Amino acid sequence: MVCWACSANVQVKNPKTSMHTRFHTVINVLFIVFAVLTPCALVLPDGYVPSFKKCVAGLIVLGLARSSIQTMTDTRKD
Repeated sequence: MVCWACSANVQVKNPKTSMHTRFHTVINVLFIVFAVLTPCALVLPDGYVPSFKKCVAGLIVLGLARSSIQTMTDTRKD
């Protein structure tokens, strides 16, 4: 923020997280969950985790979404 009287930069006391940041966090968490589930799908029986094919597909989709949102985040910082 900028002071209206002297044009000096003022820090915001409680900056709110944006929707973009929250979505980025959700994508990262889901990517980690699928990264853990994928090897578990090879070892554990079918009733406990989704099939290996579903885990790999989810991991690929979330990997693409993760790289895309990382690119958007880098673009916003510039």
